[in-house]
This record gives sequence, C-alpha cells and structure tokens, in this order.
Amino acid sequence: MKIYRIADIQQGLDPQQEFPLIEAPQDIPYQPLTSNMLSGLQVLDNVDNTGSIASSLNDYKIMDGIRSVPMADFPGINGRSYSVENNNRIKELARQIKDSGTISPLIVVIEKDDKYILEGSHRIDALYLLGVAHFPALVVIDLEDGV
Repeated sequence: MKIYRIADIQQGLDPQQEFPLIEAPQDIPYQPLTSNMLSGLQVLDNVDNTGSIASSLNDYKIMDGIRSVPMADFPGINGRSYSVENNNRIKELARQIKDSGTISPLIVVIEKDDKYILEGSHRIDALYLLGVAHFPALVVIDLEDGV
C-alpha cells in the first residue's frame, strides 16, 4: 500500500516520479476498490473538499486510491441529525443517491486511537439510511498523532 501527500499532488508533482512513495501502516484494514462499484453504487472519481485536509491536519499522508470502508467502523452513525432541517436534507440526499445510483467518496482520517469523517457527514448518514455496509473514501493518515 502506498500513500501520498495531497500537498505534493496539488502542487502538480507526479507522485510516481517526483517524490518517494511511503508504505502505509500494515494494520490499516481498508482495501483499495477494485472497480468503480461499491455496495451497489457507482463510485464517482471526484473527491469533494480535499482542501479541508491541509486546513485540518499539519502532518499527514494520503493512502493511494479510493478505499472501501466498513460502515461498522463508525458506530455513532445513525442516519439522523440534531435538526429537522438536516434530517430532511439527509433523507433527500439518500433519495438522490438511490435514484442516481452514484456516490462521491468521503474523506476519512485515521488517528492513532480513532478515526473520523472529515468530509461527507451528510453522505454517511444518507448511506446509513440506505443500508450500505461499506462506503468509498479517500483515507488520510494523521501522522502528527503518531500513527
């Protein structure tokens, strides 16, 4: 498994030619997608809001490719929000995902003792409502936390 720094990619560096690849920790279980389908949904190529990675983390690495992440790794997800407006938004998003049959990858951050959704909080709740067992994500390793 190889990981890349998003800052290097955003600066236009070819990750395979211009800087050494770093092996990802062996204990990270998320497997790369082998097709553009996951849980009955077509996984789109675009990853929304990648700029929030550098805004939120100081020292990080991005694992190569989009990964399959088990919904069970996020037991606090229940498909609901604290407000009626957000609950309606989640339900509408679930309907749109179901109707289109597509999903954009989320962004998951792995820290030493935890993991969290950096981008895609509404999508994860919508996917929960749809009964999805795995979701696609760009996985980021927070190195500052000693992973």
